[in-house]
Parts: sequence; structure tokens; C-alpha cells
Amino acid sequence: MKLSLVWCMSLFSAAHPAGAGSDNGDIAEIVQMRWPGRPGSGGPDMPMRRKPRLTPADQDDKTVVIVGAGYAGWGAAHRLVEGGMRAEDITILEADVGFGGRAQKNDDFMPFPLDLGPSWIPPHFKSELAALSGVPEEDLPINNVNGVGLWRDAMTYNEFLSNHIISKLDVCDSELECREQTEKMGLNFEEKTKWGKGCYSKNDKVYWGDKKTGALTGKMKRINCDKVNKEYGCRVTSVDYEGPDQVVTTCESGSSFVSTQVIVTVPLSVLKDGDIKFKPVLSDGIQQNVEERGWFRGFKLFLEFDTDFDPESMFNFGGEYDYDPETKLLTGEHSFWDYTGNSAPDFKGTRNLVSGYWIGTKADEFDGMNKTQIVDKVLEKFKKYYYDGNSYTRGYHPSSYKQHLLVDWENPEVKPFVRGTYSQRSVNFGGHRADNRNKLFLAGEAFPAPLSEFCSSPIYCYFDKWWVDLSEEIQEAFTILGWDQKMWNKGVNTPDTEEMLWDELTNKQKKAATVIGFTQESWDKRIACASPEECYGDKWWSGLPEEIQNAYMVLGYDEDSWNYGPAPDTFGKSWDELTNEQQQAATLIGYTPELWDDKNLVTTTAA
Repeated sequence: MKLSLVWCMSLFSAAHPAGAGSDNGDIAEIVQMRWPGRPGSGGPDMPMRRKPRLTPADQDDKTVVIVGAGYAGWGAAHRLVEGGMRAEDITILEADVGFGGRAQKNDDFMPFPLDLGPSWIPPHFKSELAALSGVPEEDLPINNVNGVGLWRDAMTYNEFLSNHIISKLDVCDSELECREQTEKMGLNFEEKTKWGKGCYSKNDKVYWGDKKTGALTGKMKRINCDKVNKEYGCRVTSVDYEGPDQVVTTCESGSSFVSTQVIVTVPLSVLKDGDIKFKPVLSDGIQQNVEERGWFRGFKLFLEFDTDFDPESMFNFGGEYDYDPETKLLTGEHSFWDYTGNSAPDFKGTRNLVSGYWIGTKADEFDGMNKTQIVDKVLEKFKKYYYDGNSYTRGYHPSSYKQHLLVDWENPEVKPFVRGTYSQRSVNFGGHRADNRNKLFLAGEAFPAPLSEFCSSPIYCYFDKWWVDLSEEIQEAFTILGWDQKMWNKGVNTPDTEEMLWDELTNKQKKAATVIGFTQESWDKRIACASPEECYGDKWWSGLPEEIQNAYMVLGYDEDSWNYGPAPDTFGKSWDELTNEQQQAATLIGYTPELWDDKNLVTTTAA
């Protein structure tokens, strides 16, 4: 069974606000989703996949407002912090009373939580979830069902966002932060602790532990520093980005928030209905994308049956998808699955829940019906599906039905800040997602993936795609630069041109690089570096040569601190304070005593 999964994919379109290169392009580059490379590629090991970081000067004058507190908004915040921005310089505004966007849950209907919005997890999302959360991909609580994922262990998108992504942005990263939070809480700070790394409280006393091992014991409780500014119940009504140096974002209550840039992650319905007034008005390219694309209606339904009924793991009534015969675009989808068996197997035998959805044209057959009528019609479908002409199958009987929960996503009274499920793609979708000043970025499900018109570098335009997905013109250009389909898709080897400076390219290769979108400056920037920070600071640990990894380990780094920070204490010392072994390691990396003492290393906090 091939599963479309648009209902879940749109959730994660998330933190992809991309902008054309300019003086402020650093924000655009940083908030790119760190996909694990092209499907099937070597992931972050790919030499083109780099970890962008802000310089201290960038940090000092950058503040960002993010509109929307779903996966898109929090994913963007995570990317900004990961790129070097202070969490305290980020403000998230959310119209609803809490976080999550369409990733909402219900804790009352069953003895386990329910995903009220998207449920499925496509394979490539696992890598992104792992990257955002720091949870190894193999340890994610996800079941594989017909090639795609469903949460297991009663996990939901909402809880994963809260427990593994939002919480990481608010972690106290130093003893100083822990002390400051202790003072705010009116508690007493103790000097020592034998527990693991972090800020903890016990019996009205707070401890900072700097060990990397150890677990909470007894009544120990982790304390977060609540760094990212959050304003829930703040329905944004206007975004004024006309001024030369600032953006003013205003909520319905009259509260205004000033920033240097704004990332808008609201659903397409909010943009189509004009809930937010933009000054100046959005560019023609963005307006066209908003106006030409459809917004899908739909609902999600949970049905509880008695435990004698053994539903199929996945099934549907009348086909999974509808497509437009001319455009070949998806117009509707529908599916049902065994929720208890897949997501809460510990309750199998005591509770029996199935879940399903009807979206877009698949939902048209329920036009004009109230909730009771919708449920009655769906139950009639169950009767027909589990009847073989002679008897009911798999333990089903009409009397098996016990109760239901219907989530009407298109009803503005029920979901006033969403009013539907997800946006339809358009044959004319151009990827326009940023204003020409790079102060306003569109992200989230309404503006999912960066296309060639708007991306901060050719790296992000093309290197996440399969070879077959590249246009003929771009394929030809990359071929001239030494790439072929096998090399591109496997991501194991790279052509010699990847190690060459612009002046070392032939005229034909320079022309090909220009077609792809490189300039001499952007091409050389990937290769030439004036300092170890430029050479290695934007790479993931797995992308460093082994001898460089070993040298950085002598200086106090390991994979976790390199990828997520903070920098080891060694980098706060002068050259003369280093041991002979540390000086030798620093020299191998590329430092001279002058470069070391003058360095301005930027590290990310553990986000």
C-alpha cells in the first residue's frame, strides 16, 4: 500500500523559511530544515551539508518574531538557536491558548493520549525529528506500518514537541543561568551536586551538575530557564515590515512586538482569508501562491469498538486518494487504521480504538451532515466492509460500536485558527517565500519547501533532491561539474570540482556553476577559509576528518558538544594557558598563537 501522507507531511513543512541571498540572508540560511540530505544520501556527512552559525555581530543585532507555535514555529526557533542566535532574542506568538498548531492531542477520550491532527510519520521525517530532538533515530517511539511510521508507546506529535523539542530550547545551559533562574524562583542555590548535567531542584534547593552521566534520583526535578519568549492567546492581525530596520508585529489585543525579522508560519487559510494585514502588501509571487492554491476541508474520526473486533492494521472505504485528471494533483485522501494496536498496544485487549480521516474531495460525500449523521454514515461503511456476504468478519458486529470522537478541522467554531487541514499544491507554485528585503519569511505548511527562486544558496536549492527531480538544465550543469546520477543519489563520492576554487574551474565549468546559482564568492566560500572556524565551524561532527576530530577531542570537544554546544572551557583560555598537547592539537587544526588568541568562536547552545 502506498501512502500519500500529505496530512502529516504538511505538518513538518515547518522551519523552512528561505530567502534570497542578501545582507540578512544569514537568518534565511540558518532556519533551513536540516534534512538528512537527499533521500538515500549520506546525510549530514555530505560535504555540501553545512551547519550555519551566526557571528557575534549577527547575534547582537538580530531579533526574530515567529508567528505560530506549531512544529513550523518551534522548528524555526530551534534552527535559529542551533545557528547561534540567543533564544532570548526570539519571540513566538500564537493565537491559540497553547502550542502545537495542528498537532493537538486529547487526553480524556481514552486512557492514552490521541493525536487529533496528523498521525503518520514519513520515513524522512524520522531524521528530522531526531535532529530537532537529539533523540537517536533508532530510539524514536515510532512503529513501521507499511513503510511509514505511527507513534507508539502512546506518544503523540504534541507530546513529542513539548518533551523533546520545546524543552530543549529552554534548558539551562550554564551554572550562571541556573543561578539566575534560582533567584527568580526564590530558592537557594547549592554549590555541588553528584547528579547529571543540568539544573535541578530538591527540597527547595537548586543544584547545577556538570557531569554528562547520571540520572535524576529521589525528588530531583529539572528546572528550565524558559528562554524563548512566548505569547499565547496573541492573534496576530498585522505585520508592518515597511521600515528600513525593523518589523512591527501586532496582535488583536493591541500588543506590538518589534524585531529585525519575522517568520510567519500560519496555515494557508489564515493568509487566504486576510486575517493578517501586511504592510507593504505581500509580493506578487507570494500573493499568487496564496490565491491559486486550494485549502482542503476535512475531519478526523475516532471510533471505539468492543475488544472482540479485530480491525485491519490499515484500510479504507472506496480508495485512498482522489486526483485531478488534468493536473494530476492530489485533491483528496482517506484512510483508517487500528489506533490501539499500532500506537497503544499495551491497551490491546482492554480498549479497541480505530482512527481515520476524510480530506478534500474525499470529504464531499458528508456535505451538509451534522456529526451524528457523519458517524452513522461511517458506521454503515464498517458494516459493508467487514461483511463477506454471509457473515461479519474479524469479530465485527454492528453492536461492536461503543463511542466516537469527531474532530471537525474545517469548522471555524471548533478550529478558528486553522479552519481546514492542509493546502493543495499548485502547478504554478513558485516557491516565493520571502520579501525582497529579507525581513519577512513565509514558512510552515503553506510555504513548505524552498525552490530555486528563493533559497539562500544553491546548496539548499538542489542538494536535497534526487537526480531525477532536477530539471534537465540543472542536471546538465551538474554533469559539467563532474556529477552523475549514481554519485549524486548515493552521496558517497564527489567530483574533483568540489575541492576546486573558482579560478581553478574551466570557463565551461564556471558557466555551469553560474547556471546552478553560484557566484565566485559563494563558490569559494565553501572551500577557502581564513581560520579554523571558517574551515570547520559550520560542519557537523560526522563531516570532520578523523584527524581533526581527534584534535578537537584533545581540546575538550566530543560529538554532542560540537553539534549542539556549549564549547569546552579550553576555548576560553589563552594560547599560553594551553598544555603542550593542546597547543599541538590546535596547530594541527590550523591555529597559530595569534589566531587562537584573536579567535571569536561561535558555538550553539544545547537546543
